[in-house]
Amino acid sequence: MSGTGGTGGAGRLSGPFLALEASTLRPSVALLGPAGEPWGLWMQEQGQRGTAPVAPAVAELLAARGVTVAGLAGV
Repeated sequence: MSGTGGTGGAGRLSGPFLALEASTLRPSVALLGPAGEPWGLWMQEQGQRGTAPVAPAVAELLAARGVTVAGLAGV
């Protein structure tokens, strides 16, 4: 495969990665570039509860970098 989502080099994935953390009282989302560099971070405000804001946060982070879900190398 080639392009985002494919493999390159020694079996390494290329393309951005989305990291989700929703098991704690303060969910967070991070978008990482192909080399693992931070492209964006969202963390729920202190005192808020629930995971409803996670989906809009993901959409915002992806849109800010022009990335689609299909363009992610991994979640």
